[in-house]
Amino acid sequence: MSDKLRTFIAIDLASPLRQSLAHLQGQLKKTGADVRWVKPEQIHLTLKFLGDTPVEKIADIQTILEETLQNMPSFPINLQSLGAFPKIDSPQIIWVGIQTGDQLIAQLAQSIDEKLKPLGFPEETKKFSAHITLGRVKSSFIALPSPNKNVKSPSLINNEDWRFNVRKEKVNNRLALVKAIKAAGPLEGLFQKITEVTFYKSTLTAQGPVYEILHKVGLDQTHK
Repeated sequence: MSDKLRTFIAIDLASPLRQSLAHLQGQLKKTGADVRWVKPEQIHLTLKFLGDTPVEKIADIQTILEETLQNMPSFPINLQSLGAFPKIDSPQIIWVGIQTGDQLIAQLAQSIDEKLKPLGFPEETKKFSAHITLGRVKSSFIALPSPNKNVKSPSLINNEDWRFNVRKEKVNNRLALVKAIKAAGPLEGLFQKITEVTFYKSTLTAQGPVYEILHKVGLDQTHK
């Protein structure tokens, strides 16, 4: 048995919100783009990814989460719009952003980050950006061109000067995905009250990750 677990800390989404996001995934899937979509039942908002975690630290992490979060008030969030990292025109991660509640989520993540540092988990170097991942693009946008400098456009993908045999269909599907993300517009009616934070174990399998709840911490719901 391994003495380490792959873990992360996240905010779970209610079933109605996950269903709405699954519908949104369905619309994007129509583009045929080569994307590894997050299973609807696993869609969540990550606060901190811990990675390989020594089993002897699991109890300490749970205690720190209790001490850090139990007096924090619950709060509402409202989803905003579709986006992509690093940018929409060259998407690698497709996400939904947060409008209402994004600053509170950032504060939550920062508090967890700071409190876990004494256990050996390094603080995040990048500014926290609250988002919900819907999928990860698997294929590259275009193939590398041949030494022929006249080949500059993806529209020439069937030209024999291209070094790799890349299917035109795959490129067109990715272009359609970019277009669909840009055309999505603001998301309406997607909101939820955040009342707890979940500590997860993640096991990687050939069929994708399997999540197991290690601990839950409720936020203070007495504040209005």
